[in-house]
Amino acid sequence: MLVQIYEVQTPEEARELARLGVDHIGVLVGDGAFPRELSIAQANAIFAAVPAGTKRVALSLSADPEAVARVARETRPDIIQLQAASRNSRWR
Repeated sequence: MLVQIYEVQTPEEARELARLGVDHIGVLVGDGAFPRELSIAQANAIFAAVPAGTKRVALSLSADPEAVARVARETRPDIIQLQAASRNSRWR
């Protein structure tokens, strides 16, 4: 079984989740357009605390391809999860 936890808020929380055996540690990253989004700097601090062997996941709710590319480029996650839901999305 694979265990994935999202919306990790602090480096300490990430370390503890990894210690408990969580496989994927996810952070909701963005510019504040959605509640609970963390900045790229905050995501990087959390990802730096994730030990080797645990996957770092950046979750983006943005429908803007440039914003998603910036998150991927600046956080360098192991996995990026896209979850944009917009009629006007340029992803379609």
